[in-house]
Amino acid sequence: MASTGFRTLQEFTRLLGIPVHQLLVCSDGTITGHLFSFPMKFRFRGDVVEGVSGMDLFVCEEYRKYGHGMVLLDDFFNALRKRVFEAYGISKMADPLYKFCGATTVPVPELSMPVRSRIKLMLAAGGRFRLLSPMVDVFLWCYRMYLQTKVAPIGKYSWRELKEIPAEVDKIVFADKHPYAEWHDVQYLQALKDCAAASNRRFVGAYRGDELVGFYLTEVKKRKITVNGKPVTNKVGRVLEWGTRDDKGLPEKLLILHALLQFKGGVDSACVHVVEPEVVGFLQNTCKLKIKAHFNWGIKIGDESPCAEMPGIKDISNWRVRTSMGDVGLY
Repeated sequence: MASTGFRTLQEFTRLLGIPVHQLLVCSDGTITGHLFSFPMKFRFRGDVVEGVSGMDLFVCEEYRKYGHGMVLLDDFFNALRKRVFEAYGISKMADPLYKFCGATTVPVPELSMPVRSRIKLMLAAGGRFRLLSPMVDVFLWCYRMYLQTKVAPIGKYSWRELKEIPAEVDKIVFADKHPYAEWHDVQYLQALKDCAAASNRRFVGAYRGDELVGFYLTEVKKRKITVNGKPVTNKVGRVLEWGTRDDKGLPEKLLILHALLQFKGGVDSACVHVVEPEVVGFLQNTCKLKIKAHFNWGIKIGDESPCAEMPGIKDISNWRVRTSMGDVGLY
């Protein structure tokens, strides 16, 4: 049951120096499903603690009506009575299972910005409008030029693409105002960037002189889709990670917008997953980004975990949520 996604996960965890745990379910000697997880560090109100992050829950289609997914989750959570489990990218199919097992799950919106019109026009009216693509793309270019004026206040920073992520990024991540977060330090971000299967990832730092003030990590993902019976490559740009240590000079909403505006060169759309109301409101109302989809975030506090009494730990608004917290970012 190996997959490209699993090989990517193996490489990512090898770069981090941590193991992948695989839990299997069988029927009459046949493997019918699996659950992957790996140890993860969390930042809880200033302290870094050990926990577990989930990656992939899968059951073969012909066995999905027999509770095999529930067996996997039940065994998995029973082994984590003293730990904290957190995951992002939980599928709609798996979401009810997580809830049944006592996990708290919340949908996270994906805000999307069109970059070029090719795919949309090929899908509309049987593709009869695709010849209008050059004219529509001129309009989209003007739209992005308008959005460039919104990031003018952060034009004072110098933006540098870096192959090696600087150690100062840890201070930026630790300075985040959310009381709870996965601890994505410099080693985690470097491994995320360097996965061979995860091409087209860029780390960009915002500098004030020689001081690293903020950063973002992006990727361009290619997917084959079928349009009017023909295979077409759809390129989607994603903002996976970001952070700032200067909320006034480099606000999060402008940092994200700056990252979204870097996607060019054949990218069809750019997107970001974000939960902060101020940022969502800015991107929706001021920048006219649309909510394209939702991805589920979930948390399960073990019954015997000392973290169970931490205030607001199950409230997603208290968490630093990033795409790279789950398989949406890794695969």
